Amino acid sequence: MSALSQISIFPATSATAVRLAELLQQQQPQIRIRLAGRSPAKLQASNSSVTVSQTPLEVGDAASIKEALDGSDAAYIMNPPFYGEQDPFSLSQKWVDSITEAVKSSSTIKKIVYLSSVGAERTSGTGPIRNTHIAEQGLLANVRDGVEVYALRPPYFLSNLKAVLPLAVGPPHILPSMMVPFDRSYQWTDANAIASTALKYLLAPASPDGAKSGHITAVQLVTQKKTVPEIAQYISEITGTQVNAVPVPQEEWYNTFKKAGMHDDQAQLFVDMATGQYTGYIDSIHDEAAVAEEKKRGVTVVSEHPEVDHKAALKQLLANVGSAH
Repeated sequence: MSALSQISIFPATSATAVRLAELLQQQQPQIRIRLAGRSPAKLQASNSSVTVSQTPLEVGDAASIKEALDGSDAAYIMNPPFYGEQDPFSLSQKWVDSITEAVKSSSTIKKIVYLSSVGAERTSGTGPIRNTHIAEQGLLANVRDGVEVYALRPPYFLSNLKAVLPLAVGPPHILPSMMVPFDRSYQWTDANAIASTALKYLLAPASPDGAKSGHITAVQLVTQKKTVPEIAQYISEITGTQVNAVPVPQEEWYNTFKKAGMHDDQAQLFVDMATGQYTGYIDSIHDEAAVAEEKKRGVTVVSEHPEVDHKAALKQLLANVGSAH
């Protein structure tokens, strides 16, 4: 693949999308950027190299995605946040069907980097992560020849702590978590680690076999592990106030999600995801047998080890919590 002239990013309001656009402008200013989202008015062209698609992205409308891809050689694409919907999986199917239909009609697009998730190889038992399995399957089955597809599989997002950070910033100064037991360490990631990995693969030379229909490359982000108490200690250092990690017992998970405003099915999906993390069912792939199974499916698994500055990421999240109050 020749040097890229334009990259599409959508939906473009997420933290990883914003960070990727920043990295592109800093490191590859010669590459144009095309942003798209459900609400184009919320997107801004920061300079002459950035354009905003004025057609609102619609899940079942391939034409809106084709407009988002207009003139681009490559694209960074994410699932919209379907978690609160009554039937998130059918929406994910519509989304990936619209993407593949739009890509078929594009004469320029040659590479897709798709934000997937750890555990995306699983067909069940992963809760909302199943959305990314559906997306990967759709890309495997329907992306045309001539387009390379990379599915990024990051671990647990530090930004998922946003909902409980107010309890750490103010009384009772606690960090409740379902990532138990607290003597077990978990992988965490942030927007910068994801965006930098996405940029690497967007800019990577074309792979001889990568642009064949029925094949994708799963890029798992393997990051340094931290315990929840270690995360709480970072928050203590940032805020100057002692923050104590508090485990949420497994028998309270469902009711905790319900109290957060989730409907019954949604709460159960998140219990499934938390259980998968607790048991190790949802994790990066390390054993050769699992890698071989993925290969049979048409998925080549590779690993990246991006640096995650946990403290810096938490400091930014805490700043956002402060500005919201």
